[in-house]
Amino acid sequence: MSGRLIFEKQREALIAQVAQSMEQIITNLNILNRNMESFISVSVGKEFESVSTLWKMFHDVLSKEEPYSLSEETQEAGQNEEAQT
Repeated sequence: MSGRLIFEKQREALIAQVAQSMEQIITNLNILNRNMESFISVSVGKEFESVSTLWKMFHDVLSKEEPYSLSEETQEAGQNEEAQT
């Protein structure tokens, strides 16, 4: 019976060590996750800021312009060329 008692004590000690190690791993993963989130929000967001601004300007210019249409002079010139041929 004393052999079983020693085994159970060692098993409980090992289980406690594993539980403590798992808690430490979870804590470190949470710290890593927070660091990654702060890094991504600061670094990656700023990399695309100039590209985003460029596309916004492009969109604004296109949305302000009127649809392409031939002016009256261009239409008349085209009709004159057709009549000459």
